[in-house]
Amino acid sequence: MPPKASKRATSSGGPNIPSKPGAGNSSATSQTAKNTTDATNVAPAPKKSFLEMIQIVIKCILLSIGLTLASISFQETLQPLYGSIATSFHYRKVTLVSVMASLLLGFTGMDERKALVGIASFLAASPVATLWIGSWTARFGSPVWGPVVTHSFIAAPVWCLSAFLLSKWMASLSSQVSNSPAVSPPVVAFQLWTLVGALEPVAFAQIHTRIRPTSILIHLSSAAAVSCAVSYISLINSYTSITPSASTPRPPRTTWRSYIPLAIPLLLAQVSKRTSPHLIPTEPWTSASGNVRVLARTDSFTGVVVVAENLVDKFRYLRCDHSLLGGMWIAGSRSPLNSDGLGDSIYTAFVLQEAIRLVERPVNHKEQDRSLIIGLGVGVSAGALQSHGSSVTVVEIDPAVYTYAREYFGLPEPNGGVFLEDARGWVDRRARTVSDGHYTEPGNATEILQGSASTSKELFDYIIHDCFSGGSVPTFLFSTGFFEGVKGMLKPDGVLAVNFAGKLGSDPAHAILNTLLSVFESCRVFHDKVVYEPGKEPEAGEHDDFLNMVYFCNNAPALKFRDPTEKDFLGSFLRQHILTTMDRREVAFADIRGNVTAPVGKPLPDVQGEAQWILKDGDERLGEWQKATGLEHWTVMRHVMSDDIWESF
Repeated sequence: MPPKASKRATSSGGPNIPSKPGAGNSSATSQTAKNTTDATNVAPAPKKSFLEMIQIVIKCILLSIGLTLASISFQETLQPLYGSIATSFHYRKVTLVSVMASLLLGFTGMDERKALVGIASFLAASPVATLWIGSWTARFGSPVWGPVVTHSFIAAPVWCLSAFLLSKWMASLSSQVSNSPAVSPPVVAFQLWTLVGALEPVAFAQIHTRIRPTSILIHLSSAAAVSCAVSYISLINSYTSITPSASTPRPPRTTWRSYIPLAIPLLLAQVSKRTSPHLIPTEPWTSASGNVRVLARTDSFTGVVVVAENLVDKFRYLRCDHSLLGGMWIAGSRSPLNSDGLGDSIYTAFVLQEAIRLVERPVNHKEQDRSLIIGLGVGVSAGALQSHGSSVTVVEIDPAVYTYAREYFGLPEPNGGVFLEDARGWVDRRARTVSDGHYTEPGNATEILQGSASTSKELFDYIIHDCFSGGSVPTFLFSTGFFEGVKGMLKPDGVLAVNFAGKLGSDPAHAILNTLLSVFESCRVFHDKVVYEPGKEPEAGEHDDFLNMVYFCNNAPALKFRDPTEKDFLGSFLRQHILTTMDRREVAFADIRGNVTAPVGKPLPDVQGEAQWILKDGDERLGEWQKATGLEHWTVMRHVMSDDIWESF
């Protein structure tokens, strides 16, 4: 029991009576003890042991890697609703604001365990929340602000909490480091944002198609929840290992309520697993509205590839993320059906590509025509050319697209071979071997074992180039270098057809035209829109200048089309309509080039006039120009198909 004098000295209501100095002066003793306690309170925290510092460094590394994987997954899960261009358009800006907002969390008293529970909860909820919030925002029709709002609810909290944790851990490495500007919260937050941005392309190349993005988010959520549990247990152990005294707080009581926060991410993960379309194990399934039936889906090389049917308008379609690759009418529609139960193409652009056979050629070839299809879609053009007796070779980068075209859209097995690889490498390798009207086809593994390392094959009569998807095109497939290779693969009187969707007068449309004209002697351009009798055209709509165009090119002084015959129609009313109205579908070069005198962006050195729009290898301008085109393409596709179509994947 303390002396009475001490009680009086510390009493809040007692008089302050000075004491005489002496050996038994209890007031002096109390004051000395108080000073000692105050000194202890302001003393710097003891340095971390080497093992503790290693543990913190490991935690920082794991957090950075986990955030990189989560960031990739956040974007991939939103791409089926918005496409890659709209999803990434403002993503880096949203995440930068998020990491800087983590500075405010330092004033809230949040500890490590609460931050980890928050990260785990947002990660677990993100698959289904992305679908719900993304679908809701998409219905407002903005490809710019829709993703921003969705990212703000899904990705931003995880970035903010992660930056807060990293700053906290870095500051606790040691008392010396914590006072360095290099580990101040703003610097750490910005360094994390920069590091993750640099790691994303590397990590994406390693994990893409190997694991579903929603599975990554669920696994990361579990890892964060386990880390939180370990942190909580470590806290309990740190208290119980200290001998209780008046200067140490009592350890927190561990009751079942203590573990309630850990149950939140577990429950959210179960909800995501049972409701997220990314995790549904079997197909077919029907949307909640009953308007769409999904027949097959896969996370493939180029995105989420889906085969589904519109049960209202009666057509089957193939989509990759927020882009339609093609489709056909099915039973119940007004289109005549073939033996596979499928009708005409829902896209007239594929039928327009078949006009490549109508181009007049000076040489009457008696041997079988040879056709090359670069970019398969659902196989409308490939199937039609093969029906006309052509030997068809297909180069398609995505194996899922080829598989689904065969299984669900009646594509016959191409009789000229199938190559599931990048078209640029395929063309470049073979174009280098062209000699005397032939090119060398490398042998496959079986042929090499049998002693045949290569095969000589004839050049192509027709090449159809259709690599447009999601509002953009691969820039390296639209350069002079690639088109020179394609030209080398054609017979002297062969024809190339290039599909492109974009705005009249836009830089991409202008550049593709000029690039083709720099390689080929003649080109003509046609659109696939509905054509009306003169004087019966409707009023111009908002997106009427956004066209699906096919550029036809050859090496003749003039490119002319013969009149179609009944044989060209293959019994299709759609083919008959498209091929007999070619004269009303031509697009003038002046409309494609517009009134602009110079392309947008950094000008090319020492290049003037129309040569400014010629795209060479390494020229990245097309990718920059297509950002605006991609956003408008999203809006156009939302008008073409109902919201149910895009929300069912």
